[in-house]
Amino acid sequence: IDGGKGQLSSVKQIMDELNCNIEVISLAKREEEVFVPGKSTPYILPRNSMQFISMQERASMRWMY
Repeated sequence: IDGGKGQLSSVKQIMDELNCNIEVISLAKREEEVFVPGKSTPYILPRNSMQFISMQERASMRWMY
């Protein structure tokens, strides 16, 4: 999900109401914070990590379609 803790919480609530069992995370791009449901503090990805690079690539792909 493109956004931070608030966007993740809103989407997770709707998914729960619909009994949709899909794992989701959110990426807040300013500080490259990764939020996961049930965890109050974000993960901070080092900018040179493979995880960071992979998330950037996947985020940019959404504009290709």
